[in-house]
Amino acid sequence: MKGGFPGENLAGVHDALPYLTSNANRLLGLERNPNEFIDMKGRRVVVLGDSDTAMDCNPGNPKVFAGGDRVRDSDQAVTAIFEGREAEAGILDFLDV
Repeated sequence: MKGGFPGENLAGVHDALPYLTSNANRLLGLERNPNEFIDMKGRRVVVLGDSDTAMDCNPGNPKVFAGGDRVRDSDQAVTAIFEGREAEAGILDFLDV
C-alpha cells in the first residue's frame, strides 16, 4: 500500500510486507531466493504503516514510532490520526529532513 508520500518510490524504500516475509523466511530456513532478502542492518530505517506494522518490523526499538490501536484502544481513531501526524514530525526530525 502506498501513502502518496514524496520519495516513497525511491531506491531503498520497501513495502513492509516483503521486508517482513523475507526476514521471516530467512530466519525460519524457508528462503527460496537469497536476492529477495531485504537487509536493513546498519541503516537508518523509518517504518510507515499502522502501529502493528511498525512493531512487527522492529519491536522494542526506541527508534520505532508507533501509535494507534497498538498503543491505544481501537475506539480512539481520532487520537490515533493526531498521533500519526505528531509522529511524522518526529520521524522527519530523526531523519534530519
